[in-house]
Amino acid sequence: MQIDQHSLIQAANHYANRQDSFASGKAQICLNLATTLDQYGGFVSEKQANFATNLIKWSIPHQAQVVRPIALPKLYALVKNQNLTLHLGQCKLVLFGSGVVGVVNPVFGMGTYGVINADGILSKLAKCPDSVVAILKDVEVRGLDAVKEIGRATGRCSVCSRTLTDPKSIELGIGSTCIKRFANYREPSLFV
Repeated sequence: MQIDQHSLIQAANHYANRQDSFASGKAQICLNLATTLDQYGGFVSEKQANFATNLIKWSIPHQAQVVRPIALPKLYALVKNQNLTLHLGQCKLVLFGSGVVGVVNPVFGMGTYGVINADGILSKLAKCPDSVVAILKDVEVRGLDAVKEIGRATGRCSVCSRTLTDPKSIELGIGSTCIKRFANYREPSLFV
């Protein structure tokens, strides 16, 4: 059995969709192990690698489950191509070293809601609030306008999360330094 980041993320998704006590906490453990694998290229010990293998095995569903994918290709392209971190109020989008976009809780240490893979498909965990999915779908459809609107509503830059103080930046919802990062982005449907 292959132990890679993708397999651990899939296992996390399987655990997140389960409601039994055995699955409790295992989704977050899988995501933590996937992060460890991404950051260090391996596990701390053979015991940790064996545990990761078992987590993947245990996560394989006995019956096929139909999960409707959530496609967010424009949002993925925006974060990936501009190498951005986006602060979207209830969630933050972060580009992981493996090329996937993490959808994380904006409060440090409070966990991950899911990931958007290179095909632009969101794999969300059960703990991902519907309101976060709604925000992601809105940004997918309205692009930079939705990002700016979130910045205006929160009073914080949607890229760096600093408090907006300049009147022009407050109006834009993105700080004057951060807005320059969008100058070379050429996805026209995000700017309509």
